[in-house]
Amino acid sequence: MADDCESLGGDDKNKLMNNLMNVNRINSAPGIFQGSERLEIAKSFNSGIEHGENHHNCSGHGGDPVHRGNLADRVARLEESELIIGSRLNKVENDIVKLNQDMQDLEARFMDQVNELVKVMAKRFADRAKNKAEHAEFEKQIRNLYDLIMGLSNKA
Repeated sequence: MADDCESLGGDDKNKLMNNLMNVNRINSAPGIFQGSERLEIAKSFNSGIEHGENHHNCSGHGGDPVHRGNLADRVARLEESELIIGSRLNKVENDIVKLNQDMQDLEARFMDQVNELVKVMAKRFADRAKNKAEHAEFEKQIRNLYDLIMGLSNKA
């Protein structure tokens, strides 16, 4: 297409080429646009070709205003498509930021619940070392009581 439009001025040609590269880049990006949105953008861009706007070499017509106007229309459609694409990308970026925040909130809630569960489970099970020490102390007291009872029964 760039070869077909050699009569365009430098700014027009650069603008057209940048817009074409943006459209090609976006068309090659999977999953950003749904099928109907991609089709709508492609129809908008290609409507000039379907109406025969770029079937002749621009330089062959001496860069006449009719063909420059057709290219200007295509550039305008490309810019309009770029605005549509830009707004869709902004929406996707906003959705990603919102999902990221939701994930962080969910992670925080999950960690709080796990910590609560650990606290509850820690209360359910006795400390083994403490339990063993208390058991030994209780056994010692029972032995002392037994010895005291046996000592009293022997005296009587």
